[in-house]
Amino acid sequence: MFARHAGTGRRARRVSALALVSVAALPLAALTVSESGSTLIFPLFQAWVGAYAKVDPSVQMTANSSGSGAGIAGAVAKQVQIGTSDAYMTDNQAMANPHVLNIPLAISAQTVDANLPELRGAALKLSGPVLANIYTGKIRTWDAPEIAAMNRGVALPHHAIVPVRRAEGSGDTFIFTQFLTFSTCASGESDDPSCQGT
Repeated sequence: MFARHAGTGRRARRVSALALVSVAALPLAALTVSESGSTLIFPLFQAWVGAYAKVDPSVQMTANSSGSGAGIAGAVAKQVQIGTSDAYMTDNQAMANPHVLNIPLAISAQTVDANLPELRGAALKLSGPVLANIYTGKIRTWDAPEIAAMNRGVALPHHAIVPVRRAEGSGDTFIFTQFLTFSTCASGESDDPSCQGT
């Protein structure tokens, strides 16, 4: 999909890894294509680089795991031909950089893990709104009524929930935060004006 990110409402986009491709022409003598960005997509991109080398060994491709923000910055600055990111460019970034295209490459999955050995392997169910309330501090214990209602028959311990978050910004953080926001908006639990029309 070769689509310019032209203000069509970011809520509709659910792609987790994007290539931000600088469409400036490479000189004919240039046979090196550089990629930098997402740590999530890096292993996949390494496999693609190796596979492409078998198709056309005259093209030298490099891949670098530098983070989603660096992928966007490198593509915008024309330092790399492909900047990968788990987060798409903002509308302002896209409008300011029409030479960069957002091209979906892959879809990833994220999980939320809980360290509750007392459950003895029982599955723990958590909804988006419940997770959002855990991360905002509205739900503080594993046996809170909202969690218990979703896990009938499971003996939930009365332990404090200790949410873990990444300190630095990342594409994964963007995706998870967006999920929590949309879940809260969809449940009607938010007064946030960005929830209007969701």
